[in-house]
This record gives sequence, structure tokens and C-alpha cells, in this order.
Amino acid sequence: MKILIVHNTYKQHDRKERVLYAECDLLLSHGHEIVLSEKDRAAIDRISFPERITLSLNAIWSQRSYREILEGYPALATGPRLFTDHHPR
Repeated sequence: MKILIVHNTYKQHDRKERVLYAECDLLLSHGHEIVLSEKDRAAIDRISFPERITLSLNAIWSQRSYREILEGYPALATGPRLFTDHHPR
């Protein structure tokens, strides 16, 4: 199965990244294909206030990010899809 994992990196690598990479390793070891799309969260610190407003409005669904992923990984446009999100406690 081809699995897309979307992840925002943080200023410091922490437990969330360790969990993410452990999950990727586990899925790969079971024969799955992983597509990892990462964005640098630190970039938010460098954007203007109006851009932050737009970002907050797109926090639930971003059509632009969706298009970027499909353009970067066209094979994801068809077939089964699985989305995973990480919030380890």
C-alpha cells in the first residue's frame, strides 16, 4: 500500500519526530511504500501578518497544499489513500 504521511517539522526534533520515523520504519518493514511530505514549521516565523491570517484560515484544509502534494506525487491521485496525523502524548 502507498501511504502518504504529511508532517510539519518543528524547531527542535523531539518525540514527535522519533514516533514519525519509527512508524515509517515499521510500515516499510511490512512492505508498504511511504511518501513523506514535510514542511518546515519554522517558516511560519518568517511570514507577514496577513500571510499568517491566511495560514490560520487554511489550517483545517488547504487546497494549495493538496494541489502541491498531488503535483509532487501524481500516483497519489488514484487508488487507496490513508492519512495519518501524529499527536503523541
